[in-house]
Amino acid sequence: MSRGKFITSLCITERNEPLEERQQHDEEPISDYDDSDADPNYEPSVSPRRKKIKFSDFDDVSLAPLKNRQPLKKVNENNIGFKKPSQDECAQCLKHKVHIIRQCDASSCKICCQFENHKKSYTEARQHYENDSNQEVMQDEKVYAVDMQKVLLLPKMSTKESFFVSRLVVFNETFASLHKDGNICVMWHEAIRGRSATDVASAYYNVIKNSDNVTKKFTFWVDNCSAQNKNWTLYSAFATFVNFSK
Repeated sequence: MSRGKFITSLCITERNEPLEERQQHDEEPISDYDDSDADPNYEPSVSPRRKKIKFSDFDDVSLAPLKNRQPLKKVNENNIGFKKPSQDECAQCLKHKVHIIRQCDASSCKICCQFENHKKSYTEARQHYENDSNQEVMQDEKVYAVDMQKVLLLPKMSTKESFFVSRLVVFNETFASLHKDGNICVMWHEAIRGRSATDVASAYYNVIKNSDNVTKKFTFWVDNCSAQNKNWTLYSAFATFVNFSK
C-alpha cells in the first residue's frame, strides 16, 4: 500500500478536520436535566435533529473515506448523548392547550379568560427576568434563577447486581447566576432531609449564609411551585435571614 493511500485510509488529508474538533463546532447544547447529569463527564447533546445530519456534516468536510460508524464511535468515546430533555409544562397552559381544540367564544369562555390573564402575567414576569439578566448589577448584588432539578437515584450503576439494590434519592436545588458569578448547587439526600418548604428554605439560608461579606442584596427568580417557593414558610425564612446578624 502506498503512503498516500495509507494516510487517506486513516482519514488524514490536508482538507480533513479531526472528528473531535468538528464536534466542538456543533451548535450550543441545550439544557438537559436528565439523570445522565450525574456523570461528571457526560456532555449534553446538540439538538436531536443534529444526530440525523451529523454524518452528512462530516461528509461535507471531505472526511473520506469515512466509515458510517466512525463519527458514532467518536461520539460514544466522548460520552455525548442525544437524549431530548424533558421539560416542565405549565398546568394552566396545558389546560388551555387541550381546551382550544373545542370551538368556543373566547370573550365569554372562563378558561380562555383565565389563560389571557395568565399569559399577561408570565409575559410581564419574563420581561422583568430578562431585564435583570441584561442589566449590570452593583458589586454588592447577586441575581439567581433557582429551581429544584430532577431527583437523582444514586448510585447509578448498570451492572446486573445493582438492579435489586435500593437507591438513595438525592435532591439538587440549583442557583444559576444570571451574571458572571459562579453557579451554586445545594445538594442533600433523603437520609438528611426531604423536599418540603422548610427543607428548600434551608437551601436558601445556606446560600445567603455562605456568601461573601460584600453581597448586601439577593434577587431570586423562582417558579410558581406553591409547595417549595410560593408559601409563607419561605417568606418568613427570608424575613428571618435579613434580620439575623452573623
